[in-house]
Amino acid sequence: MTQLPAPVQKHPRFLCIHGHFYQPPRENPWLEAVEYQDSAAPYHDWNERITLECYGPNTAARISTHDGKILDIRNNYRRISFNFGPTLLQWMEINRPEIYHEIIVADRDSAAERGGHGNSLAQAYNHTILPLATAREKAIQVEWGMEDFRTRFHRDPEGMWLAETAVDTDTLEVLAANGIEFTVLAQRQARRWRPVGGREGSPWHSSDGSSIDPTRPYVYNLPSGRSIVLFFYDQPISQSIAFEGLLHDGGHFAHRLMMGFSPGRDWPQLLSIATDGESYGHHHHNGEMALAYALHVIEQDKLARLTNFGEYLSLHPPDHEVQPWEKSSWSCVHGVERWRSDCGCSSGMHPDWHQRWRGPLRQAFRLLADEAEAVYTENAPQYLRDPEAALREYVRVLIGERGEKPLSFIEKHVRKPADPRDSLRALRLLEIMRNAHLIFTSCAWFFDEVTGIETVQNLKYAGRLLQLVRPYRKRLESRFLELLERAESNLDMPENAAEAYRLYVRPQVVDLQRVLAHHSIVNFDRVSDGYHRLFCFQLVERDSVVRQVGSTTIKLARVDAMSEVDGEQVEAICVVLHFGGHDFRCSVSVHLTSVSFEEIREMLLSVSQHQSLTELVRLVDDHFGREYYSLDHLFSEGRRELLQRITVRSFERFEESITSIFIENRKFMDYLLDVGAPLPAGFLAAADFVLKKELLENLGRFRISGDDALLMETSRSINRYQVRVAADHSVVRRLEVELELAFQRVADNPSDENCNMALALLEVVRSLRIHLNYWEEQNIVFALLHGRSLPSRLGHNGVQQRMVGEGIPG
Repeated sequence: MTQLPAPVQKHPRFLCIHGHFYQPPRENPWLEAVEYQDSAAPYHDWNERITLECYGPNTAARISTHDGKILDIRNNYRRISFNFGPTLLQWMEINRPEIYHEIIVADRDSAAERGGHGNSLAQAYNHTILPLATAREKAIQVEWGMEDFRTRFHRDPEGMWLAETAVDTDTLEVLAANGIEFTVLAQRQARRWRPVGGREGSPWHSSDGSSIDPTRPYVYNLPSGRSIVLFFYDQPISQSIAFEGLLHDGGHFAHRLMMGFSPGRDWPQLLSIATDGESYGHHHHNGEMALAYALHVIEQDKLARLTNFGEYLSLHPPDHEVQPWEKSSWSCVHGVERWRSDCGCSSGMHPDWHQRWRGPLRQAFRLLADEAEAVYTENAPQYLRDPEAALREYVRVLIGERGEKPLSFIEKHVRKPADPRDSLRALRLLEIMRNAHLIFTSCAWFFDEVTGIETVQNLKYAGRLLQLVRPYRKRLESRFLELLERAESNLDMPENAAEAYRLYVRPQVVDLQRVLAHHSIVNFDRVSDGYHRLFCFQLVERDSVVRQVGSTTIKLARVDAMSEVDGEQVEAICVVLHFGGHDFRCSVSVHLTSVSFEEIREMLLSVSQHQSLTELVRLVDDHFGREYYSLDHLFSEGRRELLQRITVRSFERFEESITSIFIENRKFMDYLLDVGAPLPAGFLAAADFVLKKELLENLGRFRISGDDALLMETSRSINRYQVRVAADHSVVRRLEVELELAFQRVADNPSDENCNMALALLEVVRSLRIHLNYWEEQNIVFALLHGRSLPSRLGHNGVQQRMVGEGIPG
């Protein structure tokens, strides 16, 4: 264990490490959900991957010996200052509620330990560069961020983190007017400072970023007469954490932190560090362990007192004042130009690329936002009693599943008596304004290329905004695209942001008819009468009819759909023709009457029985129109699931053949291995297919019976025939989930039977020489062995739900 000498000190030393935990929004704006992302495999998407690499591990960070023995497990969030982006917490609350719960509890516990001052700070809602926002946008961003914080953490925020620490006086005025006591900036953002209480005209000390001392708070006396406290984090140490490998060794990290204090300072020093929270586990593997160990050493050896900004401020009010640089940030030495011009700041990964696209991109989005605000100002008073109050309170609808339902929210704000159509129009106006904020999420400008994933995400928000605003501004999209054409790419294709919009955004635009088509195609072979939920849509299917005529499947049904976001509804009749393989044809009509449904059904069944496919298609065209939907129109999640189902059917004959090859030649393969001869590639392929399938089937049997004999036999065969299980993401993920379920049973009931099953499954994984992440399992075992309360987890039902979501047999 690292032992650092306790310093001789006249004044107490305080340490505050701040983690800014944030991910760019990733959801499809039409579905309100994050779709599958191949680049995040074996996980569903990057939110899930980073949660399991960083956000989760920081709720249970290991302090261990050099040989890996765990000495303690700690929740880092109880010991550091932190903020989470509201849009990230919204995703986490729904998708990883057990980790979300640990974060909320950590803030509650830290407040109890630190005189009512919790570790968590609020954040402006969706990571907008506030100095570039309008006055109204600033106010909404701050108020939405504060309301989101109150709802989740059950207290008022004392401080607020600003995206990229970008600041100007107007932004600070908004913070102060809303009761925010402090924010955190980089040292170079300080323009000048002086002691508080100096006589009028006493000299200011200019700051070049190095002369401002980061170990004390400063007050900024605003032009309005209000004031706000500014903390300045230690830039050199923070940069070492993010970019110089300081998290490779927890002891070295603790030593470097202590170097931030100076015996020459004659006041209670606050060493504050600020980095992206993802440094602790995602950007730097095991970074959360280095953080936990460093804090442990500092606490154990009484080198400094761990604190947060709110507690320190209550103990040591500022005795110096400061004035920051206007329109400054931590990540752009030119101020805030990184988000509007080709200033030279970039990721550095493509030094020969330009960023001239930043200016035209911002101009294009500014056009949309200004038109959106004009549409809202012109139309909202027709439907809402107080449009400004409704907009500011709309965040209550956005706060995940705990928020108000859109229609119940509108009922409180709409003018009375209310026409249902007026309520829907009011909701759509609020959604216009919401998307007008989302298009300014800062990540779109931060990186090197205008057609990158972050910029395209903002373009999707723009596409959704344009869809909503079209009834009011029919030519707005063409004006928008004209500006986007000036945002030139560094690539040959697409050549500018307008082309990126046409390629990546327009095909994703969703209306209710496409939702109906998706549902109908995915369920083409199922009679699925009743209620269904598809992302943010509710569907009711009635009068389903499925017929198989030769190799063609026909489905006809009445389906109603409603958006949970803006309340839009439609009733339709849908017909699906599946000609085999990936060949689908779905027609949707919102005009056919319920009476005609019976006639359509009889005609379709009659023609399909007695006439050609050509006549069947002609009949559908006559009644539904010539426009139709195919597999290409499906949302990616449903398309993957449907193709998997179709593929499984296609593989049935192949499976029989390859299984026969393996069984019939197994003795010959054993002989070849015994004499040291290489196995032919065909035999290896057969063994790979059959034994992986056998492994998955035996995992399901083991979960029910607890008998591991078949599993161990399959494991020995896999090793004998050199099947590379570790390279198959789907098999590895299945083993991870099965282990999680087995140890969750131990947590629920640590009986001999459950413990033996978990150990047996663990032995199977070891025999297969697969390296898994045992984080969940270690947390459970450590808690049981040390008599601690078990970590908050989804429990048996939650794990089962996750298995269903990943297509794992229950």
